[in-house]
Amino acid sequence: MTPVAKSVSHRIRERRHALGLSQSGLAELAGVSPELVSRIERGRCLPSLPTLVTFANVLRTTPNDLLGFEQPLADEELRPLLDAVNALGPAQRAEIRRIAEALAKYQSDVPPASDGRQRRESGFTQRASSPPGKRPGEIS
Repeated sequence: MTPVAKSVSHRIRERRHALGLSQSGLAELAGVSPELVSRIERGRCLPSLPTLVTFANVLRTTPNDLLGFEQPLADEELRPLLDAVNALGPAQRAEIRRIAEALAKYQSDVPPASDGRQRRESGFTQRASSPPGKRPGEIS
C-alpha cells in the first residue's frame, strides 16, 4: 500500500465511521460496488476523481479533506475573527499576533503523523517568562 493510498483510505474509512455508514451503505449512496469501497479502504486502489468527488459529497466533506489538504479559511469565516481582533486595543492585538505566530511556528515544527496529516498535539507550551503579575499566556 502506498502512503497516499493509505492516507486516503484512512480518511474515507474514518469519515464513513463518523457518519455511521457501512461499506455497503457508502457504496449504495455513491453508486459503486461494495467491493470497490472495500478495496479503496484497504488501500488496494485509489478512487478515480469522479468517485472521490462522489464519496466526498456522500460523506459530507470535500475532496481536499479526503486527500488530506488543508482548506484556508473563507472570507465569511474570517470576518467574525477580524471584527473581534479589531475591537481590541493595540496591546491586545499585538498579543493575538504573537500567539498566532507562535501557533503557526508550532504547527510547522510538529512532524507529520503516520497518515500524512499534520500531527496535532493536545498541549501548547507557554512562553517561559511573563510580565510581573501576569500568568503565562494571559492577555493584557
